[in-house]
Amino acid sequence: MFEKTNQTETNTTEVEAAFESGLDADAAADAPSEAEAQEEQAPPAEQKYTVKYNGKEVDLTLDELKTRAQMGMNYDHVKAENDRIKNSQLYKTLYGMAQREGVSLEEYGKRIAAQSRQARIDRLEKSGMQPEAAKRYLDMETQMETAKAEAARKQPYLDFVRKFPDVRPEDISDAVWERFHETGSLIGAYTEAENAKLRAQIKTMQQNEENAQRAIGSLANDRAAAHTDAFLEGLLGG
Repeated sequence: MFEKTNQTETNTTEVEAAFESGLDADAAADAPSEAEAQEEQAPPAEQKYTVKYNGKEVDLTLDELKTRAQMGMNYDHVKAENDRIKNSQLYKTLYGMAQREGVSLEEYGKRIAAQSRQARIDRLEKSGMQPEAAKRYLDMETQMETAKAEAARKQPYLDFVRKFPDVRPEDISDAVWERFHETGSLIGAYTEAENAKLRAQIKTMQQNEENAQRAIGSLANDRAAAHTDAFLEGLLGG
């Protein structure tokens, strides 16, 4: 009796083991291969757009297109400023003088700067300053003017960071940067854009509120009409 029971238990254990082994085999067969798993995890390729650049077709992503567009807008702004300078009377006068000297405008500018520097040195020497001391004085003056110009260039950014310390450069839209290049005030350009957003939000809220009020009024009118009809029906015995 005991032998028969033990044999039954042994057979049952073997069947269970075989069943579990079969499940493991099925699971292994159903599991995706390593190559398939990597293919499923790989991010989809970013869509590209074909555009013409310098007469050639190139494929660019959306971010690259935005960058090129911004560069194009900046180029238009710089070109307009260069055209304004070239059409000024000062530019035409200096350009004509450089042509008469037979040199480029850049070289002519260097000559004027050198002559102006030497004239300053001569005046300082006449006032009693030694030649080397006069040169060092002008060098220090030039360094101070350069530092002052650099500080003036950085000032709009420093002022903006003080006023909006939590705003990152990437949070500023291209339209704001473009407006900043036009006006020179980053705070003003950003505030102007934020105020426009706020006005748009307020307008949307007011429109939503008006729509809700109209919906409530329509519902109230429907209920009043239903109540009146029931009253009349009862009164008239309908």
